[in-house]
Amino acid sequence: MSRNKYVHKTIGGVKKRIHRHIVEEYIGRPLKENEHVYHINGNSADNSLDNLQIIVKKLRENHVEH
Repeated sequence: MSRNKYVHKTIGGVKKRIHRHIVEEYIGRPLKENEHVYHINGNSADNSLDNLQIIVKKLRENHVEH
């Protein structure tokens, strides 16, 4: 478990947060850069599918003001 209380697992030589891995396996693809996994009940140790939800965050666009 990391300092931020997320459980990690090494998969294929890559350390991944287990909640992200569970969701990726369920949806059949890697999560996109703007997709985050939210623990509905606030318990980061509860990685059951019914407690995990994909949240899509807008990617920041870099604008230069003229």
